[in-house]
Amino acid sequence: MNNWAFIDGNNLKKRIVEMGWDINYARLRVYLKDKYKVNVACYFIGYIERFKSLYNFLESCGYKLVYKKTVEKDDGYKGNCDVVLTMRALLDKDDYDKAVFVTNDGDFAPLIEYLNEQGKVECIIACSREKFSYLLRELHDRINIYYLDDFLHKIK
Repeated sequence: MNNWAFIDGNNLKKRIVEMGWDINYARLRVYLKDKYKVNVACYFIGYIERFKSLYNFLESCGYKLVYKKTVEKDDGYKGNCDVVLTMRALLDKDDYDKAVFVTNDGDFAPLIEYLNEQGKVECIIACSREKFSYLLRELHDRINIYYLDDFLHKIK
């Protein structure tokens, strides 16, 4: 199998911080490879210069980073990666067998539903059970949905 993961990095990090979890990104990468046969793990993230060491670390763990330009605002940074992730998943769909989506964001529901109709979706991994979008929950009868908190002990 040549499966790819499409990871909503900003969403994943936000949920980890909110839940007070500590995950090992290297173990997560191995888990994706072993459990879902993920050869390419695309990690979508806003680029902020001061986090360059984090980006280097993620790359050393085997993630392919896909950056989105960010804008600094009064309350932090804004770097929405949804469109970039969607475009990559669609443009590269002939390069992978199936996709694993790591997100809680319901904005991806139409993309995931479309790719599922094409036989291109392995599963969704929800970043947290509590904040998982109802738009994605509605796909449960057609797509396998797993929750990060169910296997958190394997990636701490």
